[in-house]
Amino acid sequence: MSNFGFDTEGKSVVERWGSLIEGKVVVLTGASEGGLGGATALALASARPSHLVLLARTENKARNVISLIKEISPETQPAFVHIELDDLDSVRRAAADVLSITSKINVLINNAGVMTIPWSKSKSGLERALAINHLGHSSLRNC
Repeated sequence: MSNFGFDTEGKSVVERWGSLIEGKVVVLTGASEGGLGGATALALASARPSHLVLLARTENKARNVISLIKEISPETQPAFVHIELDDLDSVRRAAADVLSITSKINVLINNAGVMTIPWSKSKSGLERALAINHLGHSSLRNC
């Protein structure tokens, strides 16, 4: 049994459980450089998944993560897919884009999220934080 705690880093988890990721298709939301999602993607790359699909709002923020994935695991096929989690039309488009890259998803990590943003409604008429943190991810999973 692994003994993980508050200070456990992603690298340690991947060292222990990475064999479960090798050769699998992983989809990760909020995978931007400098954030938790980017760090998660890089840790997962060391486990050599077949595909690592990064969903984010800004391609520029994911570009360096993709470059580093290629260095860490040349056999992994990284891809960027644009998504706006507070726009359910964007979520559906992103799901279709993911399915154009791969027909099977083994692991979905719903990492993206916001906190303490000013109250506003999304394009879909939903409260934005609720849409981004919950409804967008739920809709993505169900597409």
